[in-house]
Amino acid sequence: MKAINKKLGLLAICAGALTLVACGGDSATVPLTVRGVVATGLAIEGGSVVVDCVSGTGTAPTLANGSYSVTIQNGQGPCLVTVTKGAVVLRSMSLQTTSGTAVANVTPFSNAIVNALVTAKGAGTVSGLINSATAPSNSDLTAAVSAVVAQINVALIAQSQPPLDPNTDLLGKADYVAATTASPGIGDAVDKALDFLVTGTTLPPTLVTAINQATDTVVDPTPTGGTGGF
Repeated sequence: MKAINKKLGLLAICAGALTLVACGGDSATVPLTVRGVVATGLAIEGGSVVVDCVSGTGTAPTLANGSYSVTIQNGQGPCLVTVTKGAVVLRSMSLQTTSGTAVANVTPFSNAIVNALVTAKGAGTVSGLINSATAPSNSDLTAAVSAVVAQINVALIAQSQPPLDPNTDLLGKADYVAATTASPGIGDAVDKALDFLVTGTTLPPTLVTAINQATDTVVDPTPTGGTGGF
């Protein structure tokens, strides 16, 4: 009888605590926040942001400085970020993680990287990049960014412009600052490179070709076979 009463008491405790943590040792719901800045050299305000992860989705608007933040319960990256404003559609990707904060800045540079990854990973479509079988690994993303920075620097130097730091993270730069209509001079080095290289939202065709080739060279086309290998 005492054993039965003890079990009944435990069930009552579990029921009362259900919203905090599941009984039996399972973890509570863990949030993943994806944030970043959206810009084409000038911050995009009022854009519609959709974040699609290997597991979980979320939406948000962009603010006056181009920033956005989306929190997804039990989200699992990598995450594909799509920003739409009028006829403008730009994409980016975050690294694989299951909690905390992942940064995905959205620019014509990140958009070119995403498009190049579709071919390099054999994903077929942009949405294929969040399929667990063809999603890019963290090492894929890091290698692609480094290779693309090198190509951007070739384009900048050819026109007597200062190059980016070779270690610049075009996707996950946590302190990326974009110029705004109110403060047009505050953009950082990445933003200034966008100002010089982007027409509207489009990079020069020669640079796009170089980005595609560089990404294809450094990214492993072999499917990951699941998110555990990130």
